[in-house]
Amino acid sequence: MTDRFLELVGWRLWAITFNVAHVILMKLQSPPEPEESFLTPKDVARRYKVTTRTVLNWVERKEVPAIRIGKVIRFRLNEVVKKLS
Repeated sequence: MTDRFLELVGWRLWAITFNVAHVILMKLQSPPEPEESFLTPKDVARRYKVTTRTVLNWVERKEVPAIRIGKVIRFRLNEVVKKLS
């Protein structure tokens, strides 16, 4: 083996090791906390010990403010607590 070959192999091994270490560090970092917490209907039902259907009825009667995106329904935690307290 020539010195040039060993140099190239060493460089590639270093680059691979660096990239793997970088990926591991990125995965270990925790994501930033969201400013707002959003709940699913199931989350609200568990929190208030009611059925999911009851929560959906509240949404239909506009007793609880909800965000709809297509068929997806989400709730802002602070608004739900304020409304149901």
